[in-house]
Amino acid sequence: MRNETKLKLKKEKQWRLDQRKLEVAHSMYGMKKANNCSKEP
Repeated sequence: MRNETKLKLKKEKQWRLDQRKLEVAHSMYGMKKANNCSKEP
């Protein structure tokens, strides 16, 4: 039982990290896009 809970927590942590990475990548991509748009006339 305890081991399962540990595994669940580990998965949850990994999922949060992945979500964070996605968010960061998304915002970086968005910023790049915005920068490109502002440069173009």
